[in-house]
Amino acid sequence: MKRYDLVLLSLCASLLLTACGGDGGGGGTAISVPPPQYTVGGSVSGLTASGLVLANGSDTVTVSANATTFTLPSTVATGAVYAVTVKTQPTQLICSVSKGSGTMGTSAVTNVAVSCVPETYTVGGTITGLGANTGLVLLNNGGDATPITAKATSFSMHTAVVAGSGYDISVGAQPYGITLNCTVSNESGTVESNVTSVVVDCSTVTPTQLAIASFFSSPDSVAVDAAGNVYVANAGDNAVLEIVAATGAVKTLGSGFSGPEGVAVDAAGNVYVADTGNNAVKEIVAATGAVITLSSAFFAPRGVAVDAAGNVYVVDFGNSAVEEIVAATGAVKTLGSGLAEPYGVAVDATGNVYVADFGDGAVKEIVAATGAVKTLGRFRESFGVAVDAAGNVYVAAVRAGVLEIVAATGAVIALGSGFNRPHGVAVDAAGNVYVADTNNNAVKEIVAATGAIKTLGSVFDQPLGVAVDAAGNIYVADTGNNAVKEIVAATGAINTLGSGFNYPVGVAVDTVGNVYVADTSNNAVEEIVAATGAVKTLGSGFNFNEPVGVALDAAGNVYVANPGDNAVLEIVAATGAVITLGSGFNAPQGVAVDAAGNVYVADFENNAVKEIVAATGAVNTLGSGFSYPSGVAVDAAGNVYVADTGNNAVKEIVAATGAVNTLGSGFISPVSVAVAPNRRVYVIDSGNLWMLGP
Repeated sequence: MKRYDLVLLSLCASLLLTACGGDGGGGGTAISVPPPQYTVGGSVSGLTASGLVLANGSDTVTVSANATTFTLPSTVATGAVYAVTVKTQPTQLICSVSKGSGTMGTSAVTNVAVSCVPETYTVGGTITGLGANTGLVLLNNGGDATPITAKATSFSMHTAVVAGSGYDISVGAQPYGITLNCTVSNESGTVESNVTSVVVDCSTVTPTQLAIASFFSSPDSVAVDAAGNVYVANAGDNAVLEIVAATGAVKTLGSGFSGPEGVAVDAAGNVYVADTGNNAVKEIVAATGAVITLSSAFFAPRGVAVDAAGNVYVVDFGNSAVEEIVAATGAVKTLGSGLAEPYGVAVDATGNVYVADFGDGAVKEIVAATGAVKTLGRFRESFGVAVDAAGNVYVAAVRAGVLEIVAATGAVIALGSGFNRPHGVAVDAAGNVYVADTNNNAVKEIVAATGAIKTLGSVFDQPLGVAVDAAGNIYVADTGNNAVKEIVAATGAINTLGSGFNYPVGVAVDTVGNVYVADTSNNAVEEIVAATGAVKTLGSGFNFNEPVGVALDAAGNVYVANPGDNAVLEIVAATGAVITLGSGFNAPQGVAVDAAGNVYVADFENNAVKEIVAATGAVNTLGSGFSYPSGVAVDAAGNVYVADTGNNAVKEIVAATGAVNTLGSGFISPVSVAVAPNRRVYVIDSGNLWMLGP
């Protein structure tokens, strides 16, 4: 063996001993081997934006938008602890880590889960003017309904909004009652942080007042224009009405009249009114609707007519005269003489004037050429007169009905039948005759071609009760027609419900459409079953005494104002038993009940509104200053609405304060009131079904 081989062998042996921990002589140094190293990573979800930085201690990694996995750049030794955290959040996202910590094993970690969701912020702001009112609901983007409590001065919507999304705050429901209205400003934008800048301002407003149905109350006179529109002096409601030919709708013209008894119309559509209670003759200008006074020189004027030149003819009843207001000068001159109690007046194309002389029981003509007065016929209690182009004269006589004096022969013929003390008459170019059928509270047309009689305008006759359901359908106790009717919200159609009623006064409706009726002259309370239309009697065996008011609660218990016995009654749904509630009432007329079972009573003869407390049965008086209240309703907040008949007013008793507010104006003897969930209040007075509210 060569020497250099021995040296190499010795060196290798030495190295081997060193590696094995030997020192070649029993004292060598050991070699250290480091533990294995592995990576840490995992999955990523929802990362739609950039900026995410993950960390394990000082080791970091930036994760790109839309990445689904990550791996930290540095490895971790077996047995070492790792903890993955979010060091920096991405733009408008919130990321969280699960399964992010542990002790490194003998293989790479791949189950760390990073989940990212959009960042959200609250949307809210301030509220002013809400006070003690409840019922306000705010919406964001048409949803997320958030009720607002009474006396709130700030709000935050229920649901937070994703960063970068738009918000739009609106009023979903106004506060209960109809005199407070809330509006929103700074209502919309894009969410970048918590929003506190939305402003909700609540303020007192005058509610809209709209006559949604007019009906006739002692109509005294009629006129008709060339288009077939009919004009009515509706004396019982201090109004002048127009029945629109094209639609049959009835609308009110002008205002400020007092018991008007005469009406006429010229070729331009200007309407002339004998404003009896105001001792004046007025014109409703077609172009503007303005009401102007032509003369106040009369005493209880009752009839009016107009010729083609615009001269106006007036029955000056209190002065037993017929007078002319000359168009060219405005001067007033007296026509004819010897009249007793003239009532109606008409004029033909040549200026001859026709007069229904009530006091003399005659119809007379004042001849234009001479001024002479001649009698055309004698009719007891003749009120109205009209003349057609052929000179035929038409008469409304209380006892004889509607008559025609034929120009060619002087013969008198009766037209139509079934009238009840008609006061007014008019005729159009086709010979159709229009009648103010006063005591039937109707306006009718006698069709020239057939002689048929049809009723125009309103189908109601002195209705006294109203109710409304959640869909806005309106139910009417059509008292004079012995009927109950529904005005369908979606179409405006009017349907008759049930039959066999006798002077129904009160009406109510439940959540499934069953209608309850105080059938006054039948001394009964009845239900019109929605599913079948059948009418069934409630409170079997109980002797009601002229019930006039009816209401019901959510459990189906029916409450009745029974004035004949000075009592308020409950028909218990479960048993049909009738029990008496409270005491001390005097001819109670209207009744309502709230969600807690408290019963509200229009205590007519006591000039009071009272509450029968459900929990105790105690009777409390609410508000003051009422005069013969007839109707009462209550909303979800406990505000009470009153038809204050004797004061010609509708009032609200505010639940939170007890204050009494007057709502609307111009009512004539309001008798019934109802309130809908949408805050609209419906009122029946002597001539209209009114809506008050938004």
